[in-house]
Amino acid sequence: MTQDTFIAIGKITSSHGLKGEVKIYLFTDPNNLKLYKNFYLEKTENIAINIRHNTNKNIIIAKINNISDRNTADTLKNKMIYIKRSQLAKIDDQDNFYVSDLINVNIINQKNTVIGKIIDVKDHGAGDNIIIEFNDHTISEYPFLKQYFPTIDLKNQKILFIPPEII
Repeated sequence: MTQDTFIAIGKITSSHGLKGEVKIYLFTDPNNLKLYKNFYLEKTENIAINIRHNTNKNIIIAKINNISDRNTADTLKNKMIYIKRSQLAKIDDQDNFYVSDLINVNIINQKNTVIGKIIDVKDHGAGDNIIIEFNDHTISEYPFLKQYFPTIDLKNQKILFIPPEII
């Protein structure tokens, strides 16, 4: 993954109030926003984010680019907010990684045969789920647990997958 890659950090879910504020669902800890200097709306427009307050763990109320009315804020609904990967802290430990590093990594079985690739990672609140597109083009979702994904080798772009037993 190159340093210029965009990483989604949030999604604007709605406007908030009458003064142009928006509600943003974050894919990161709100405290991490202080670490980033540049934000991008839909990977194109460089934007300024002024956090007004946190409503809960993953939702913030913010002002974007000094928008001052609800109608303009409404046009931002469902837009994604990104940062560039180069803004993330470097990780030198092979046992730690960013979730975005898993996208497009090959999934192998116990015979070391590539059986698919990771196409997405979802956080449904109780933990991350890995979305795999198998070689036959079927797509399935699995909890990101050590018992199903015991070996992660990002250097060689492969992850061992042991599927859960069918009951």
